[in-house]
Amino acid sequence: MKKVLLAVMTFIVINSYAQNSSNSRIGLYIWKQAVMIQPADVNGTALNNGATPPVNDQPIASKSGQKFRVLQLVSNNTLAVIQVLDYTEKNTKTRKYKATSDFYKYNFKGTAGLYTGLTDEAVNSRSYGTNQAYFTVPIGIITDETLAIKEDKIGGALAAGVINFPFKYRPQKGMADFSGAFNFGAGIGYKFPHKSWRQFSYSIMSGYSISNVVLDSSNSNKNQGKLASTNNFTAFSFSIGFLAEYQRVQAGIFLGWDRISKINQREFEWQYQGKSWISVGFGFAIFSAQKEEAATEQQQ
Repeated sequence: MKKVLLAVMTFIVINSYAQNSSNSRIGLYIWKQAVMIQPADVNGTALNNGATPPVNDQPIASKSGQKFRVLQLVSNNTLAVIQVLDYTEKNTKTRKYKATSDFYKYNFKGTAGLYTGLTDEAVNSRSYGTNQAYFTVPIGIITDETLAIKEDKIGGALAAGVINFPFKYRPQKGMADFSGAFNFGAGIGYKFPHKSWRQFSYSIMSGYSISNVVLDSSNSNKNQGKLASTNNFTAFSFSIGFLAEYQRVQAGIFLGWDRISKINQREFEWQYQGKSWISVGFGFAIFSAQKEEAATEQQQ
């Protein structure tokens, strides 16, 4: 009995894995290079050139940059049935779609006369029934990232981490100041949605940190005699900025404000209290959302 249960569980696990693996291939892709694709029906069966109306049953070349959707896997998951996204464009006056030069090669199996005879509903929904063109491609081509890449979408998400400001430029008129300000602070913000294959992503971030500011006779208005040549005071910094990320390296530009304690401000009247500064920020350990399947697209 134990052996039977073990065999059943093993079958379930293997079958589940195979199903998940198969389902993970379904979705929207982009050709990075042109490959040969075989005309077929929606079930992956090769076309018959003796069909009516006549159809092309010979392999044709795809295009680099062309978008297509994997609909299902057939032949024991060795072939992918694909549909190339429509080569149609919308007429700005009539608000109807019209075919472009590649439409009859990649999207429609019939003639131009057959297409113009379709109902407005079929044209605008781009649903061509038995005239819809499908192709098959070996699954090894789909999984080769030098040939095709899946266009998953990473949704917007919370972004958090550590931000470093190596300097601060204070642009106040008549008392502009540029000073080093090596400090770290916590950053929290929002990472915008982006395609998984894009190497750049963007976030809007707010920063919160405790940093040192230098008070001296040139930037204080009271009790300057109590200040030594160099006086470090603790300040709370708040900032907001735009951060770009490339392969886990993050950098951005930020606008911020520093405030020393009320006691120190009453005693020395620091000129930059609450006034804005500009800096370049470097972020670390920014994390984002899990991948979501790309939104359905119907037009090339």
